[in-house]
Amino acid sequence: KVVGAIAENSMSDFSFTSHINREPYVPSPTCFGTRRGMIRMIMKRWMVARDIDSCCHYHTTLLSAAEVFDVLFQEPCNPLWSAFQRQCQYCTCMNSGPKCV
Repeated sequence: KVVGAIAENSMSDFSFTSHINREPYVPSPTCFGTRRGMIRMIMKRWMVARDIDSCCHYHTTLLSAAEVFDVLFQEPCNPLWSAFQRQCQYCTCMNSGPKCV
């Protein structure tokens, strides 16, 4: 079987740049379930005094987290604050490295 000659100047559909995504990657918002789960993970690492007037220690700790958020909301604006740059495609949380936390 003889293959015809390929003209040197003919157009090729192969290119080293043909598969480069030229659009900048824009992370999607972290999903609600991940945000909720991460806050619960943080709360499990706190030792909060028990409140005998509370229905349960979970809600006592949740109230403690709300107090922290109230104080954080009182801090001055920080226009240079940003999330980490990499996003986990599975849980949508942001990370400083390639692996999810």
